Amino acid sequence: PGTLFDHLKGKPVWISAMAGLVLLGVAQYLLTPDSLRLAAMEGASFEIQIGGSGAATGNAQETGSIQGVVWTIIGAAIGTPIIVAFVSLLLLIAFNVLLGGEAKFRQLYSAVTHAFYITTIGGFVVLGLALLGSTETVLSPALFLPDLGDGVWAMMLGMINVFSVWVCFVLGIAISRIYPKRSPVNATIYLLVLYLCQTAIISAFIGLLSGGGGREVRF
Repeated sequence: PGTLFDHLKGKPVWISAMAGLVLLGVAQYLLTPDSLRLAAMEGASFEIQIGGSGAATGNAQETGSIQGVVWTIIGAAIGTPIIVAFVSLLLLIAFNVLLGGEAKFRQLYSAVTHAFYITTIGGFVVLGLALLGSTETVLSPALFLPDLGDGVWAMMLGMINVFSVWVCFVLGIAISRIYPKRSPVNATIYLLVLYLCQTAIISAFIGLLSGGGGREVRF
């Protein structure tokens, strides 16, 4: 990753990488059987997975129809760049505004776009497991702790996507290359804290609304 991010720092390309993310998201939708998408919607379980669409979710009422494919393409083409821009802006604020760095937005945007391939690939992993009979729509630490119950802590662990954590480590390397004064360890810690804080806030909010039960949102 370090060599890639060194190259992207000098030449922050992102258009082709973004097109690849969108196409992979659409491909994931098309490869997901209708039964899996319908099961996800009927179970009131939906997933916001950074860098790609959920393996067992759909974006249209007419699953598998031409309209569904069209809306999926539109959603991926619009939503993916917005999510990447939001994460890039958070990094810019943290390392430029607060810590006095001098990186350009397009450098961060390019790095984040390439790093998000990890969660997109993760979506295909989850899809493969679903085709083998798994009912999980995200790989999280909660899978290894089945006796946690239904409290806020259990919900928070269930919302942690291991592929998103992997992205934090990779982006930590990217930050250290874009900002030479920042170490990979410090950058990764910042990203993990940011990710865990937003996960805790979302899970606490959902817990207050549902009383610890009800719908489950995975991030």
